[in-house]
Amino acid sequence: MISIAVRTLLYIAFLAFPAILIMRYGEIANDALSGTQSGYASSGYASQVFGNVVAFDEVLSSRLVGRTRIPACSLVFVRLSANPPTKPPTITLNRNRSYRFGGAWQPTPMREATPVVDDLLGYCGEAIGKTAAAELRTALSSEGSYYTRDLVDGSVHVYAPTLRLAGRVRYLPYPH
Repeated sequence: MISIAVRTLLYIAFLAFPAILIMRYGEIANDALSGTQSGYASSGYASQVFGNVVAFDEVLSSRLVGRTRIPACSLVFVRLSANPPTKPPTITLNRNRSYRFGGAWQPTPMREATPVVDDLLGYCGEAIGKTAAAELRTALSSEGSYYTRDLVDGSVHVYAPTLRLAGRVRYLPYPH
């Protein structure tokens, strides 16, 4: 016969294990529940963010996350058209912060680039994609690009004309 203490521990483990999996693999679970997949484009999101702001040839990665109870990443990265302007565009104002691009642009390298980029890539790297993630790291840690951080929603925006990369990423660590 199993003691009450052992049964209690087994019961707690039985309840806790799925919660740990969901927290660790939250985006995978969110994708499965929402019908999307990491690295796949959210239909039309890039055009809504960049359409009247910068010319682009290709959507590298795109995910617009709505209300969710698990951690998730909302992001959009595009390949700029040939010969993009060397200066970043002015901010696009929109009531919904998820559709804004730009802000108080700062030249790179980003002073706090290593921890910020490591955190973003740790949480959102798979969704961003290998190519765009590597270019994001390069853009933020070397000269010749621009970035801004939205201190309200925590998003990081990057404009890298030499890499022909523009994008924004936001990690949502809590239910929203």
